[in-house]
Amino acid sequence: MTSMESRTSTLRIPASLPSVALLGAADSFLKIIEQAFPSVEFLVRGNQIMLTGESPEMAMAERLLAELVLIIRSGQALSDEAVTRSIKMLREESHEKPAQVLSLNILSNRGRPSGQRLSIKSTTSMPSIRTLLFSELVQRVLARLI
Repeated sequence: MTSMESRTSTLRIPASLPSVALLGAADSFLKIIEQAFPSVEFLVRGNQIMLTGESPEMAMAERLLAELVLIIRSGQALSDEAVTRSIKMLREESHEKPAQVLSLNILSNRGRPSGQRLSIKSTTSMPSIRTLLFSELVQRVLARLI
């Protein structure tokens, strides 16, 4: 890493968000993020995260942290799997944002959230998820009509 490619950025964890929700118990989520971005150095002090590293990796790490904050704000608790999936989605440059996909509510037959969250297997691609959701919706509509 040369000094010309390196930059530093400081992100603030919102005061309304407990640091443990974003970083994980014993920094378990932070460790996953650090392994995914080895060229970026993460330094956490209170509610601030300082990132130092190469620009392309830094930008992706910043975007990941922003997406994880959005997931938490939607009411979804993070897990090792959710953090790993979010990293994978950003690396694949999919059109879907991790916060949109990982915080989808499953609707009841009355159109209200059921309290369950959509669980997405990492081997499932985005088009097949849309197909599954659409077919489930069609089946529910048809069941109500019959």
